[in-house]
Amino acid sequence: MATKKEKRRVPELLAPAGTKEAFIAAVESGADAIYLGGKTLNARIGAGNFDFSEMKEAIDFAHKRKVKVYVTVNTLVKDDEIEEALAYCCELYNIGADALIIQDFGLGYLVKKTIPDFPIHLSTQGSVYDFMGVEAASKLGYERVVLAREVSLDEIKNICENTDVEIEVFCHGALCICYSGQCQMSRAIGARSGNRGACAQPCRLAYELEEGGKKKGRGYHLSPSDLNLIDYIGELADAGVASIKIEGRMKSPEYVSVVTSIYRKYLDEYRDNGSYMVSDEDRFALEQIFNRGFTTAYVDGVDEDFMSGEMPKHRGVYVGEVIASEKIKNKDDRYIVDALFDIPIEKNDVLEIGNARCKVTLIEGKYPKLRIGDVIGSVNRGDAIYRMVSEVQASFASLSYKSKDWNAGKFHRKTKVTWDVIANKEGFVKCILRDDSGIAIEKVGGPFDHSDDGSAAERIKESLCKMGGTPFEVESVKIRGIVPYKIPVSKINELRRSAVEEMEEALCDVKRKPVVTKEVFSACNDESLVSAQEKLDADASDKKGLSAIEVFYYDVDAFLGDSDITNDKAEIAEGVEKFILLPAAELIDKNEETEKKAKSIGAQVIPYISNITKGKEDAIIKKEFDAICKLAAKNGIYIGNINWIKKFSEAGVRVFGDYGLNNYNCFSEVAIKTLGAERVFDSLEAFDIGGGFVGHAPLMTSEHSFPGDTLIDRKGEKYSIVKRDFSSQDVISFGKGMSLRDAISELPKTRAEKGGIIRLYI
Repeated sequence: MATKKEKRRVPELLAPAGTKEAFIAAVESGADAIYLGGKTLNARIGAGNFDFSEMKEAIDFAHKRKVKVYVTVNTLVKDDEIEEALAYCCELYNIGADALIIQDFGLGYLVKKTIPDFPIHLSTQGSVYDFMGVEAASKLGYERVVLAREVSLDEIKNICENTDVEIEVFCHGALCICYSGQCQMSRAIGARSGNRGACAQPCRLAYELEEGGKKKGRGYHLSPSDLNLIDYIGELADAGVASIKIEGRMKSPEYVSVVTSIYRKYLDEYRDNGSYMVSDEDRFALEQIFNRGFTTAYVDGVDEDFMSGEMPKHRGVYVGEVIASEKIKNKDDRYIVDALFDIPIEKNDVLEIGNARCKVTLIEGKYPKLRIGDVIGSVNRGDAIYRMVSEVQASFASLSYKSKDWNAGKFHRKTKVTWDVIANKEGFVKCILRDDSGIAIEKVGGPFDHSDDGSAAERIKESLCKMGGTPFEVESVKIRGIVPYKIPVSKINELRRSAVEEMEEALCDVKRKPVVTKEVFSACNDESLVSAQEKLDADASDKKGLSAIEVFYYDVDAFLGDSDITNDKAEIAEGVEKFILLPAAELIDKNEETEKKAKSIGAQVIPYISNITKGKEDAIIKKEFDAICKLAAKNGIYIGNINWIKKFSEAGVRVFGDYGLNNYNCFSEVAIKTLGAERVFDSLEAFDIGGGFVGHAPLMTSEHSFPGDTLIDRKGEKYSIVKRDFSSQDVISFGKGMSLRDAISELPKTRAEKGGIIRLYI
C-alpha cells in the first residue's frame, strides 16, 4: 500500500511592502510574512510606508489570511529619541505586529526589558555573519537574526546547525556594496544617513577608478548587480534557514507580485517533490520586472557578474535591434523606428534605445520586423532595444491588488476552514467553524420544524460553503446526526455570517495584555536602565576637556612608517593620554617594533579587531587567540562587532566596543556591556561630517575587492581604497590627512566620545 509522500520543510517566504497596494499584492501572491515600515524609524523612509491606522488595517488583513507582519524599526536612535521610539514599539505591540526588525542595540534592549514577549529580529544592519554573532544576538534577546548578505551557503548551514535562533537570509533584490550598517558613504557625500533611513544611494553613481595615480576608467564601481537565488531554494531549505527575504520596499506592487509569486511557486514545488526546475518563462519574468543584472553574490563565492557594470539601474531585457529610423515631421526629437525584434512587443510597452525612451503608441508591420513610435530622442541603425516595462506582465501582476482594499474585493488568498454540524432529535443544529490553529466558533440554531423533504443536509452544506468576499474558504462540511428538519436557508446564513465575523475577530486578536505607551519607559525600574539614564544626564552636564587621544591605523606598517607622528611636537595638555590603535591580527609579529615606536612618542598601543573579520582576520584571531590576549593584557582590546566580545571577555581581557557596533545612545552602551564590554566608543553617526570625521574615517567595509586604490567622484573628491594583507575586506575611507597637532586643533568642532576621547584615523 502506497504511503503518503512526506512534505519537506521550507523557509517562510518574506515579502516587502512599501505601500498598501504592495502589501495586498504580497499577500495575494503567496507571502507567508510581510515586512513594512512606519512613518518613522525605518531604513526606507522614502517608501510610501504606513501610519498607525493603515498599519492596523494591514495587520488585521494579513492575520485573517494567516500571514505574519514584521515592522521595521531599523534605524539608529538618538538619546533624545529613545523614549518616543519605545512608545512607538509599544503601539506596534498593541496593534498586533508579529515582530520588530531592529538595528539599534539600545532600542532592542529596551524592548526586551519592557515588553519581553514581543519578538525582535536583528536587522542585517547588525552586521552578523557568523555563529558567534548569532549567539551574542541571542543573549541580547533576539529570536531571529537577519544575516549579512556576504555569507556563503556553507557558512549559513554551519550557523543553522549550531543555533536554535531563527536565521533569515535575503534571496532576491538589491545588494549593497558595503556590509549593511557599516556605511557612512551617503552621509559623507550627501549628508543623508543610511543608518537613519535616508540613504541617497551614492553607490549607484559613477566614479573614476585609479591605481597608483593612473586612471583605470570611469564607471559604476560601487554598484552591484541584483541578488537572485531562485536556484538555491532547496539548498537554503536544507541548510535550515527559517526565512528567505525579498528586498524591495521601494519597489512597485507589480514587482512584489511577480517576484513573490515565482518564489512561492518553487518553494511549494520543493516542499512537495524535493526538487524543482525553474522555467525559462519564470527566469525571463524575474529579469523583466527589474534587474541590474543578476548575481548569486556570496552564496557560492563572488562571481564575475557581481557588479552591475555600466548600468546602475534597471536594464530591462533585450528585445531587438534598430534597422532604420525616421524623424517625425514637425516634432522635435521624435522618431519612427524600424526594428527587428527577437520577441513580440505590445502597445504601452516601455522601451529604451540608447539614451532614447519610448512608450509604444504605434506598432505596424509583421513580427519580427516592426515599425514602432514614437521614440523620444535620436537613435541609430544597430542600436540595441531593451524593454523596460512589459504591459502584459504589468497588467497581469496588477490584478493582485487592483480593485482590492482591506475589506473589499475579490481575493485569491483565503484561510481554509471546516464546518462541523451536529443535529439532535430536539430540532437543534450546532454549527462549529474551525481553522487549522485550533480556533473554534460555535453557533446554535433551532428548534426547527421536524417536517422535511429530505434536502435539509444539502441545503446546510450549500449555505455554509458560501463564503463570498470573506477571507475564508471551506474545505469540508461534516454533518453528524439526522437532520429531519425544515430549516430556512436564511437561518443557516445568519449562523454562518455570525460565525465568520467572530472567526475574523479571533484571528485578529493577538491575545496580548496592552502596554501603556508613554509610561513604560519612565516606569521601568531596571537598575541598568536607571544608571544609564543617570550617566546620560551626567554626560550632558559634564563639559570635560580632552582626556585622551586615539590614533587609529588601518595597518601596522602605516604606523611604523609614519614620520609625521614621530616629528609632531604638539603640546598636549597635562594628563591627556595618547593611544595608538593597531590591528591585532598584524600586531602579533610586529609588537616589539610598535611598542618601541609608541614609547618614543609617549603613547601606548591598544590592539583592535575590525568591525568585519570574516575570512582571513577570523582565521588569524582563532589561531593566535592566546597571543592576542597577551598583547591586550595591559591596555585592553577594541572590538568592532558583537561576535568576538564574549570570547575575549571570558579570557579576562578588558574589552572596549568600537565604532562598528553603532553605539548611538546610552542604552546601546548598556546592551553591549551585557556581552562583556567595559566601555563602548561612539558610532561614527555621532560625529558631524567634516568635524568629527577626523582624518581618513572608514566609510565602507566591503567584501568586494576593488581593482584600484582610489575612487574619484563627480566633484573631484577622492576616496581611498584601503587593502590590508590580514583582511578579506576592502575599506573605503575619506577625509583630510592631518597631523596629531591638527587633530587636536579640530577638537572644538567634534563631538568627543564620552570621557573626552578624540580619535584620528590614519
